[in-house]
Amino acid sequence: PENRRMEPGEVWRNLIPVYNLVWLTVTVERVAESLRAEFAVRDLDDPGEDYGRRTGIRVLMLLASGLLFYPILLTYPAAVIQALRYRGQMNRYAERLKDDFAVLRPRRLEDEGW
Repeated sequence: PENRRMEPGEVWRNLIPVYNLVWLTVTVERVAESLRAEFAVRDLDDPGEDYGRRTGIRVLMLLASGLLFYPILLTYPAAVIQALRYRGQMNRYAERLKDDFAVLRPRRLEDEGW
């Protein structure tokens, strides 16, 4: 919780029409910042890693361009592909954090003297 850049309940704001056009960008940015902070605390941070920021913004750009211009038949399938890629990245980050937690948990208990 100390590394979160937004509260879990704020994600529901993405369901509000029109408002979500801005809030989706905020969500992508804050999730990336939260992941960076968590990986840094666990000493797993890679300086070149963007934690899904580029892929998430790419999805939003493709969706927005489909709203503004005619080539919706080209941009939305590309957006779906990028969204699946983004979801895969988030799943990999979750697995890395889960694996690290499983490894660190016994050490933390030993360090406390229990």
